Amino acid sequence: MVSNEATFGRFDQARLSGMGWYVRLLQEMAPGPVVTPALFVQCAQSFLGSSAERADWQAQPWDATHFVVPVQADHFTILEDGSADAADVIEGWLAG
Repeated sequence: MVSNEATFGRFDQARLSGMGWYVRLLQEMAPGPVVTPALFVQCAQSFLGSSAERADWQAQPWDATHFVVPVQADHFTILEDGSADAADVIEGWLAG
């Protein structure tokens, strides 16, 4: 995040505070069922380092009926180096 400040703006106390509230909101949110088909693009790599150190790092779909496709990226690289793979997954799912 810090290396991309020139592109996305400064990572300061306001953004850090906002991120904290966002994480709290996600923990308290109870999403309802999704009645349409849903694609869950899942990161196959952890940005925390070795994923073997923790078993709970990987995001999970909210609903067991979601179609899950992993991509070889982490939370940050999925929008950068892994964006082409993620786009291919999405386009393939939409075409199918």
